[in-house]
Amino acid sequence: MKLGSFKCEDGNSYGLIFEDEWFDIKKAANKLKIKNPGNNLKTFLKKQYNDGYNYLERILDVYYKSPNIFSEFVRSIDHDSWLPPISDKPRLFTQRGNSCLNSRLSNLEFPNNPVFELRFPHPNVGHNSEFTITPGLKGGWNPELVVVIGKQGKNIKLDNAYDHIAGYTILIDHAGNIEGRMDDWMVDEEDRVLWDAFFYTGFFGNLVSPHPIGPWITIDENINPDNLWVSACEKRNEVRIVEKVHSSALLFSFSETISFLSTFVTLKPGDMISSGSIGYDSYPHWDYYPDGSYIEVEAENIGTLRMNINDIRGGEDDK
Repeated sequence: MKLGSFKCEDGNSYGLIFEDEWFDIKKAANKLKIKNPGNNLKTFLKKQYNDGYNYLERILDVYYKSPNIFSEFVRSIDHDSWLPPISDKPRLFTQRGNSCLNSRLSNLEFPNNPVFELRFPHPNVGHNSEFTITPGLKGGWNPELVVVIGKQGKNIKLDNAYDHIAGYTILIDHAGNIEGRMDDWMVDEEDRVLWDAFFYTGFFGNLVSPHPIGPWITIDENINPDNLWVSACEKRNEVRIVEKVHSSALLFSFSETISFLSTFVTLKPGDMISSGSIGYDSYPHWDYYPDGSYIEVEAENIGTLRMNINDIRGGEDDK
């Protein structure tokens, strides 16, 4: 089952996705005179998983028996209309240092517990969005898995962590630098962690570059987020796979991550927690991209997220 959010002429909405169509849950609930499911997917998850209103079961039961009743609420997917699945002031917790591969290659010490960054909500964009690489930007992308919380919890036990997951989605995270600026702000080496977290995350990650999330939330109790293949491909002059990694290579499992984070944060429906970089950090790199280029990240049994690239740095001399 896939849940997504969309821009519509009559206001943003959300619904179930069926191939090239989606089914408007808000309007369907009104048709059935079901209690208001909420104006956005975050509110819907709260009502569905915390308040005990099983909208999905009731709506789908009627939909499959009498699809003509809801035909007016089935919309074609306009590929410019995708929003991040959780589009109303989401909390996104991304992780640092969670890749065993990158830590070994970079001779980094493994952290004793998960390390988080809280991202601002405004850089989040949806599937099929565009990122413009301007002169001076250097860096790369991190294909990441994301769990979406459905059930609220604090001090969640390790064995119960997966009970709090509503579903799964994908993040294309940015790791980069602004040439000639960040290095000028470098401080003593012993302060590197603080400097790196504040300027890269606070300035670059939160203020400069968009972070595509989506395309939807996949709800499937049979998915094990600790046992999935994640691949990234890019199209420049041709399409090629640039990275393929397995989520079992993460230093901390999602159950460990959820349990630890919940010791100091009350996790709420709609909260998103990313894996952090699974393989190499900042890969694929921002080399020059001709017109028509894009990055796609595919997560096994979850979906494929695309980001189109507009590179205005002036050509291959800027590699």
